[in-house]
Amino acid sequence: MVEKGEVILALGGMLASTTIILTAISAWSKGRRIARGPSDEAMQRLVSQIEDLHRHLDSVSIDVERIAEGQRFTTKLLAERTEPVSRGQ
Repeated sequence: MVEKGEVILALGGMLASTTIILTAISAWSKGRRIARGPSDEAMQRLVSQIEDLHRHLDSVSIDVERIAEGQRFTTKLLAERTEPVSRGQ
């Protein structure tokens, strides 16, 4: 007759073996996906995102230049302003 401890030990061994085998298969599968490189769809999405980023960066740089131009204009006006009239002392 098989004892309860032996059954538990056998089931534990099978569970551990199954876990190791499934982990190895998963790692092998992931390695193959990585080796194949990105899909065409993923590359197209990446290119599209980079183009969007480039467009947004261009618009931000234009806005920053406008802000700088306004700052230069304000600084010029303040520099050209006449000195305030001194009050009678």
